[in-house]
Parts: sequence; structure tokens; C-alpha cells
Amino acid sequence: TTLFRSDNAEAEVSKLIKQFRQQDSVVVNAYPPVDTFQNMLTEKMRSVIGDADSVVCYLLDPLDKTNKDTLNGFCILNHSTVDAKHVDLLKKILLDKQNFVHSDILKNCTFLCDMIFRVYAKGEYADVMFAFYCDDCVVVCGDEHVNSDSSNMRKGILEIDRKSTRLNSSH
Repeated sequence: TTLFRSDNAEAEVSKLIKQFRQQDSVVVNAYPPVDTFQNMLTEKMRSVIGDADSVVCYLLDPLDKTNKDTLNGFCILNHSTVDAKHVDLLKKILLDKQNFVHSDILKNCTFLCDMIFRVYAKGEYADVMFAFYCDDCVVVCGDEHVNSDSSNMRKGILEIDRKSTRLNSSH
């Protein structure tokens, strides 16, 4: 089930769907042009991510409540330091203006966090949390937080985990 933040958004989507059904052509891109995207990350989040000097990746079991090692309330299965090459790739993915864009669509799912990248920079940190079951991402930096769809980032994030963190496991 998809919920909308406003009745107006639902009406606009319904109108677009009706228009697309009346056309014989294939819709190539239903998103607005890239230069109109506005990244929802706060200035502080962008600063911490952009200045990252180290990143630790935590693999989690969101349903396990028996383990005492937790991060943000989720059971830690394993953690490892991300190598420098992949820290740069993570920064590029997270700061891409096509990610963390505003949407009027709300997902109706439970956030079961599978992975957290804790990004450290200049004595501060941001937690970038992914729930792949519902393609959701939450970024927390101090008292600021942003929630966004993570489907654009999923492939790159999983590639970073596969290539970098498994090779440098601390567990």
C-alpha cells in the first residue's frame, strides 16, 4: 500500500497515469529533470559525509533482540572498516543529487535496518542506515534526520559492502 502526503499528490499521479495509458509510446523517464532535484540532506550531513575520513560498516539483524551488541537498537552481526577507495565511492553515492530527493509518496513498511555506515569526520559522525526490505534509508547526524527511498543507491551500497567490508572484516 502506498500512502500520499497530500490529496493533491495522489490526484496528480492519477492524472499522469491516465495520460500515459492514453499514449502509445513508452515512458522513458517519469522523474523530473536531474537539474531540478533538491537533495534533502542537511548542510551538516553533507559536510560530515563530504569530509569523511573513515567509515565503519555494520551488518545487522533487525529482528534479533538477544544480542547485547547493538547499534541504534539493532543487533550487530559484524562490522568492518571501509577502505579508502570505497569511502570515496560511498561519498559519491550519498552526495549524488539524484539521491535523497523529496517525494510526496510515503512507504507503508516497517524500517528493519540491515546495514549502517557510520561516517566519521572531524570529531563528528553521521549514521546512514539502510533497510533493504523496503528500500528505505535514514540518515541521522546529531539531532537531525532525513528519511528517503534508497532504491537508486541500493546497487552501489551493496557493491561497497561486498568488495570493501568483507575483505577488511574486524569481526
